Amino acid sequence: MSLLFPGLSLAGPSPVPASWESEQRELRFENDGIELVGTLHVPAGAGNVPAVVVAHGAGPGERTVPLYQQMAELFPTIGVAAFVYDRRGSGESGGEQAGASYRDLARDAIAASKAIAAEEDIDPDAVGFWGLSQGGWIVMEAGAMSDPAFVISVSAPLTTPARQMEILAYNHVLTEGYGEAAARQALEARRAVDRYLRDEISLKDARAVLLAVQDEDWYEFTWLPPSEELPEDASQSAWILEMDYDPAEAFQAIDAPLLFVLGGMDYAIPVAESLAILEDIPPAEHREIVVIPEVDHLIRRVHDDADESAEQVFRSDDDSYFLMMGHWLSRQL
Repeated sequence: MSLLFPGLSLAGPSPVPASWESEQRELRFENDGIELVGTLHVPAGAGNVPAVVVAHGAGPGERTVPLYQQMAELFPTIGVAAFVYDRRGSGESGGEQAGASYRDLARDAIAASKAIAAEEDIDPDAVGFWGLSQGGWIVMEAGAMSDPAFVISVSAPLTTPARQMEILAYNHVLTEGYGEAAARQALEARRAVDRYLRDEISLKDARAVLLAVQDEDWYEFTWLPPSEELPEDASQSAWILEMDYDPAEAFQAIDAPLLFVLGGMDYAIPVAESLAILEDIPPAEHREIVVIPEVDHLIRRVHDDADESAEQVFRSDDDSYFLMMGHWLSRQL
């Protein structure tokens, strides 16, 4: 395991001839009896090229999302085909995302990798995964469940989703200007719901915590339902199965080359706690850990005078990230 900090010389050859132009074609594939649809972007004029499956974060699941389109544009320029698909229940893909576990979504990504590996201009032995945020968990799960050529996980903490959402709610309420007291109330609301669904407190007590704060302007930043929508039977909810998922298990189970990237100014996830977890995981030569200073959750540069409207731009903008990722891939393929 190595901990890298950008600022080094990251020049390296492309594994195959790169192209500023790419050729696109639609592919359909299946998993769990669900038809999924995506677009394969191949460097123009290239053949037998490596490829990457782009997995989705927790937000919009369409392949047209700017972040995913950015990856579709980026990878062909370094000689790697990119496959971007509509998540189940989104765009042209069938099925429903609701109720799908991380393993279900990882198996969708694995099915996508098998579909593109069968294409004549793709090297079937050089297909890997890329994902950011929740997508980073999904590609690590896919990497642990299959035998990819590589895995790139970006902005995905090694804590449970429950802990990540605590950090997100606390920091979001704080940075929106509601103050420390409100941020702590948001944190306690998250914890109350999790404790109820773990059968640690009663439904009455959990609802009382939510009822006390759900009319506050900042409540939307807790990503919690109103008190009356908490299920009366906690055992029937899949919430806690998702919230108590342990991504560190998949991280350690991956045998393929793994690039694990965190932003030094990512306030949406517990970066320091993830690094502490890494200290307790035995190192492995196939893993590289990169912390990029002064970038946020989407690997965007953070500036003191940043325009708030820039938060709506769902694309990465840090040059060292792109250079580092390209250089790392050139050493794996």
